[in-house]
Amino acid sequence: MDKFVAFFEVLRVSLLADPIKTIFLFFKILIMLLLTIKPMLLDLFSGPHMIWILLIVVVLFGGKKIPELAKGLGKGIREFNDAKDGIKNEIESGTKEKEKIQAPNSDTTTKNA
Repeated sequence: MDKFVAFFEVLRVSLLADPIKTIFLFFKILIMLLLTIKPMLLDLFSGPHMIWILLIVVVLFGGKKIPELAKGLGKGIREFNDAKDGIKNEIESGTKEKEKIQAPNSDTTTKNA
């Protein structure tokens, strides 16, 4: 625990001295940590582990409940995608309306010049 406190104290002091260099160093350390953790996570869900997870799900929920869970999961994903598409369409229509509003203004300025 003392190592973490010392690390964050050094990070704080260096952040005060040179913030840009410290932020760059922080992200470099973060990327290095993620690259070392990712292979361990990939080994976590190998073939035998997935079989055990599926077996536990079947035992806990039973054969009749699994299709209902899958249906609910599919419905949730569909609603999420619909909401995502709706937001995307709103943003695109807003930018198109903004371009339409700006286009007549630019035409009048070029005619006046």
